[in-house]
Amino acid sequence: MTKESLIKSDSLYRGLYDYMTSGCAVYEVINDGLNGSDYIIRNFNRKSLEIEGKTLEEVLGKSLLDLRPNIDEYGLIPVMRNVWKTGAPAYFPVKIYTDEKFSRYYENHIFRIPTGEVVTIYNDLTDQKKTERRLIESRALLRALVDTIPDLIWLKDPDGVYLGCNPTFERFFGAKEKTIAGNTDYDFVDRDLADFFRAHDRKAMEADGPSINEEWLTFADDGYHGLFETIKTPMKTPDGRLVGVLGIARDITRRNQAEEALRNSEEKFRILFESSKEAFYFSSVQGKFIEANQSFFNLFGMEKEDLNNLWAKDIYLNLNDRSKFIDIIEKHGFVKDFKVKLMDRNGNVMDCQISATVRRSVDGSIDGYQGIIRDTTEMKQKDLEKERLIADLQKALAEVKKLSGLLPICMHCKKIRDDQGYWKQMEEYLAKHSEAQFSHSICRECAEKYYPDMDVYDK
Repeated sequence: MTKESLIKSDSLYRGLYDYMTSGCAVYEVINDGLNGSDYIIRNFNRKSLEIEGKTLEEVLGKSLLDLRPNIDEYGLIPVMRNVWKTGAPAYFPVKIYTDEKFSRYYENHIFRIPTGEVVTIYNDLTDQKKTERRLIESRALLRALVDTIPDLIWLKDPDGVYLGCNPTFERFFGAKEKTIAGNTDYDFVDRDLADFFRAHDRKAMEADGPSINEEWLTFADDGYHGLFETIKTPMKTPDGRLVGVLGIARDITRRNQAEEALRNSEEKFRILFESSKEAFYFSSVQGKFIEANQSFFNLFGMEKEDLNNLWAKDIYLNLNDRSKFIDIIEKHGFVKDFKVKLMDRNGNVMDCQISATVRRSVDGSIDGYQGIIRDTTEMKQKDLEKERLIADLQKALAEVKKLSGLLPICMHCKKIRDDQGYWKQMEEYLAKHSEAQFSHSICRECAEKYYPDMDVYDK
């Protein structure tokens, strides 16, 4: 080989050495090679200098112990010594090295060159290991999350083969995940139900989006039977490749029962609302009537269509009463027997009483009123008539003084004894205790007895 060829070959290998992506260090071994101080640095490529953050002048002639104070405890030196002694290449797997300045992950490939020097090719895998650790932690967190969620969660491949599931789903099939994975629905439930599951899998894949259905499920482990809302959605890789179908089933039995109870309650209220003889209404805060029952329309002589444009101001005779009503109900949250004059469709004025409460939105603010309107016109007229009757009676009583009780009267002279024990002439006593006035006359018997000679009465 010519000198020129040697120069070219040396330049080629130097270029490869300096620009390789891994760090490369050449060590001369002194003494017995048992310690890091026995490995003297004879060359570092550019990547090694970059990893160490030093120049070539700063490292040449230094020992490996000078660069890595804890190298003797790291475990690499025995491997390097064995390579130096035997010439057999070796691999030192990824391991973290730590001292006061460094805490990095390295992997090393070690071999001996013909000069007897030991070469290490190494990579700093710290970022990769951190990424792996974060990935492991993320997977562990995701797994913990999936296992903690009370819903049934599972994943199938496009052919319906299970890839994984959570503990709640294990209860449904009555088997562990390791048994479920690799099998299909047909291995755990009857064919009709398995066909039903598979049909919804295909529906989700064909729609390329979520498929939602409700289904009654019975758990194999304890026999629990409930209504579940199931959502199945295609799961894809970042590049769009279909991984399979992700399923989540939530127990909605109690929700369904609550909804049914609410529907029944609403139906009962609707029947009561429509059949009541009381005039029920719902209105906005501004006074727009939103809903009312038939008794309301009968009271105001209206049709249901009239409600579309009916406002409170349309039925109040005095709008100041409306303002008073608003002040009371917003201060206390309710109004009871609020007396007011209202007008029907034809302008006829009615005496009414309103009892109402506020309706509140989710945030607690008032968004309307609900109440009952009673026509008290007839009742008020009866009250007025009653008051007049009482007044008339009181007037009559004031004009009449009643005599009552047992009156002591003399059996001979007919005098009456008063409360003080004095005997009074009958006419005197009656005049004092009543409004009666006396005029004296004589009866026929007395006239004949005491005045026989006078013709007081015609015979």
